[in-house]
Amino acid sequence: MQKATFDRIAELTRRSGETLQESFGQMVSEVGELSTEIYMPHRGGPDGVKGESIDVSITSIATYQQSGGTYEAFDDDMKSKLDKWDEYLKRKGK
Repeated sequence: MQKATFDRIAELTRRSGETLQESFGQMVSEVGELSTEIYMPHRGGPDGVKGESIDVSITSIATYQQSGGTYEAFDDDMKSKLDKWDEYLKRKGK
């Protein structure tokens, strides 16, 4: 993710005035909407799976930022989590 995108999410989160708990609640709501798109597409909205996935990503990053996460830490943490996933897949022979 580009730093400008990360920073824009931070700015919009600040402007929203939401607490960490409110951002988390918004993320949970977006996960629910994504679930509807996946499991009941006939009841979904115009965003579809791709749009709701982006909404989950944005609210997840906002939650990360509100817990004190910086762009540099996000990049490092993302690499670490991807490495962990890679190792898991290797253990499974994939």
